[in-house]
Amino acid sequence: MADWLSRSGPHIAGHDAEGSWAETLVCDSTELDWTNPRTGVTQQLFAVLAVWGYPAGSASGRLWALRAVPSDTKVAWKQLLRASAGGVRRRQGHRPCGATDVTGGAPAPV
Repeated sequence: MADWLSRSGPHIAGHDAEGSWAETLVCDSTELDWTNPRTGVTQQLFAVLAVWGYPAGSASGRLWALRAVPSDTKVAWKQLLRASAGGVRRRQGHRPCGATDVTGGAPAPV
């Protein structure tokens, strides 16, 4: 599933891709786990990262970015935010989602 989404997602949603970030972003993730019925051991299969954006003046937001990744790490968030909508830019003192190493207005380092 994760491989299919990363390969096909851009082609399916490409025409709806955003060119810049919304004024407000809400970031969330969920992990998909599987428990082996014989051993009872649970393992994470993959995680899905989602960014919901609210454009300036909009009361309702929309999906801004969605990606399946092996795990929801800080690096995975940085890569998603950097690759989406022209890269992460922020004002001094603001830290969007998982992008903690971004500096005043510069693209997020990976």
